[in-house]
Amino acid sequence: MTIRAVATEAGVAIGLVHRHFADCDALLGGLVLDRTARFGTADEGVVGISRTVHRRRPSHRRAC
Repeated sequence: MTIRAVATEAGVAIGLVHRHFADCDALLGGLVLDRTARFGTADEGVVGISRTVHRRRPSHRRAC
């Protein structure tokens, strides 16, 4: 999986995905949080870690 593939599948520009997710790890973390929240089992500790990862912006882009 790459950020480009996710953007293509979603029908959005790759820059939009990078705007919301710092890197592939943040994207996957967001997916996990979304899925666990839908099942009502999200752990606040995991949410806190994900928010920290989401805020960090990498100095370069890399494929997932």
